[in-house]
Amino acid sequence: DEVRELGSYLEVEAIQTDPSMTEDALQEQCVAYARLFSVREEDYVDRSYSDLLVDAIRNTR
Repeated sequence: DEVRELGSYLEVEAIQTDPSMTEDALQEQCVAYARLFSVREEDYVDRSYSDLLVDAIRNTR
């Protein structure tokens, strides 16, 4: 996604195709996709775009 005022973002979600998949397996699925797109762990963002935009607005005042 291209988010005005914030930049470019890639959202990675795990898909539980089997009810027996563990949380660790789902996490590894996310990590595999992040690696595929060369996303470094230090670039992970665990907040919504709206939260980031609110913070950006507050920091410019």
